[in-house]
Amino acid sequence: MVSLPAYRCTGCGTVSQPRRARCRQCGRTDVEQVELRRGKLLTFTRVTATRPGYPSPMILCLAEFEYGVKLVAQVDDASPELEMEVRPKVLGARAERTDQPADVVLVRSPPAGDL
Repeated sequence: MVSLPAYRCTGCGTVSQPRRARCRQCGRTDVEQVELRRGKLLTFTRVTATRPGYPSPMILCLAEFEYGVKLVAQVDDASPELEMEVRPKVLGARAERTDQPADVVLVRSPPAGDL
């Protein structure tokens, strides 16, 4: 199953993506890795004027995952529906760096009967 690493503070339980040097709630530095596997598309926009090298049209969205983590990312399907389930797909290695947001594409989940 496709997943994206996120980081839960062992002190207060706050989850963040990307990893932070300190918890934004309590300031602790101890974290444990958790996985974001499924999310819900909250809203999206279709971008038709893109820079060279980017797909056109490009669907950008805001999705909410487990633990309340919200990400802005690209959707792989040109015709997304509101409130659909999505899965993260990590592109490249930037997701492992602590100082940069993850390169993520959200992939539409198959219908429940296809899982």
